[in-house]
Amino acid sequence: MYSKNEAEQVWNGWKQMKVHINQSMAIFSRADGRYFYDQTGKKYLDTTANMLSSSLGHNIPEIKEYIMNQYEQMDSCSLLYETSDSSISYTNKLLQFLGGHFKHIFYANSGSESCDTAIKIAQQYFYNQGLRVKKNIITLEGAYHGSTIAATLISCDQYDQRALGWCSQNIYQVKPPYNREQPDGITEDEWVNWHLNQVETLIQKLGEETIAAIIVEPVQLSNAVATLPNTYFRGLRQLCNKYQILFIADEVATGFGHVGTLFACQKWGVWPDMIMMAKAVTNGVIPFGGVIVTEEIYQSFYGDLESQRELSHGYTTSGNPLGCAAAIATLEYISEHHVLENVRELEHELFEGLRPLEKYEFVEHVDGVGFMCGIKFKTVYLEEYNHREIGAFLEGILKLRGILVYFEGKGKMFITPPLTSTREEVQYLIKIMRKTFNLVEKLLDEEENRAI
Repeated sequence: MYSKNEAEQVWNGWKQMKVHINQSMAIFSRADGRYFYDQTGKKYLDTTANMLSSSLGHNIPEIKEYIMNQYEQMDSCSLLYETSDSSISYTNKLLQFLGGHFKHIFYANSGSESCDTAIKIAQQYFYNQGLRVKKNIITLEGAYHGSTIAATLISCDQYDQRALGWCSQNIYQVKPPYNREQPDGITEDEWVNWHLNQVETLIQKLGEETIAAIIVEPVQLSNAVATLPNTYFRGLRQLCNKYQILFIADEVATGFGHVGTLFACQKWGVWPDMIMMAKAVTNGVIPFGGVIVTEEIYQSFYGDLESQRELSHGYTTSGNPLGCAAAIATLEYISEHHVLENVRELEHELFEGLRPLEKYEFVEHVDGVGFMCGIKFKTVYLEEYNHREIGAFLEGILKLRGILVYFEGKGKMFITPPLTSTREEVQYLIKIMRKTFNLVEKLLDEEENRAI
């Protein structure tokens, strides 16, 4: 067994290591189905689906078999060097699910790399057409697009950027019409149209000739799973058509079934020009990502050597054959085991069980769609427990009770169960969540009474 001191040699992402090591860390040694197991054998229900990457659960035999069969044929083939038959096979299979709208995929290794790739493609797409000032990117407030430099810049998170000392003159943000913030007395159409007018005003102010793309998350995972009306995305598509702007959907979190369709944009009734994907592509088994593009975008980079139209971009390990095998197996599993139907069948039950958490004084709201649920907490601290945020304290108690959720700070928590979860597991999650919130409510009352 490894000690906490040995574990500290591994620097975890998005963690204050002093707090993580001393208060909340677990060391996992095994995973199976919807559960992780730590070094002592204790099991934990993985209700973040391994940060939305292991969406089918862990240790899936069909995926393992695909990978082993591919390993016997070819373990690695860089797409910087040549094309592998496994990358062709997966590309063909995925594109068949997308109604013929998309024709090509540029592969990456993560969601952050997919974001950087999409930005490069968008800006060079117009450069290749001689529109060389069309560089600006419009994004939505509250969105998170990744941790690489470009992805960080377009997310415009000051906490994330505070030490970088960089800013981009090409990034602009607008506030979207959150479902939970729609005022009483106005219709959804009025709410959406007001926000679309704000976007159009910005486009006209900057000049349509300067704007390359609008990039959106269909559901803002890192903003307590904030949801937006589908009509808003349809309106953005119309604005992009009107002003010759590329419309890019960041489906790194929502893709491969988390909202009950393979991609969230399939609910919009319109297609974007590009889809960014990662996380659940291979069920989290092998790092994998990519950008799905239309024929028109691909053709803008097509030409003779002297045209200098090629995309000068790529990653040595992207499109790895083992990753492609895992991605094929994941796609087949989703189809053959009716995973999307399971999400649509149980999502109402999940939210009916979790939405009553809004009754607690320390909860601001519960939001989400499909198997993506977010809880936003009020600014409350437990003074007698190291002045911890209420959400961080809840995360720790739930972990002790064998339930893994993710609290990312600033009052935001998400719960994203594996898409293969059973009704019994959903009900168990709801039961433990309610018991834990009851406990914390009592602790807060006791603190308040002592203060008096």
